[in-house]
Amino acid sequence: MVELSQSQPQILVLNSRYDTISQLINANKERMTHILSSHTWTSLSPEQRSRIRALFKIPRTGSTDVNDGRIVSDGTTPQDLSHLTIEKMQTYLSEESTDFHKLFDKVLARIQDEIEGKPIEPIINANPIQNVKKSTKKSKQE
Repeated sequence: MVELSQSQPQILVLNSRYDTISQLINANKERMTHILSSHTWTSLSPEQRSRIRALFKIPRTGSTDVNDGRIVSDGTTPQDLSHLTIEKMQTYLSEESTDFHKLFDKVLARIQDEIEGKPIEPIINANPIQNVKKSTKKSKQE
């Protein structure tokens, strides 16, 4: 833990567990978990929440809370939302990104497309320049 020195408040003092600030930062990064806020979760449509809950096996262990006709909580606790992990989203999307929020945005877009009945297009990993060259060669041969 970093503490301010009482004799000189502008100097940070590391406890014996960490030799450098970078070690402390890395230790905190390892402990950080990426979860959605309750506000973000409840701002999703009921159908979006239901599909995400089913896809990622998110339990609902809390109670529903409605205030002035607005859903404050649908019973999904922060611990429940911790089941939505980067690894699970990477698997679902076949993505390598490690940015929680970018992955979640893509999950949400795909789910919304499913709700609207739009076909999900497969990801084609090809270089457009190579495709142009190939099609040009085929045209010349014909």
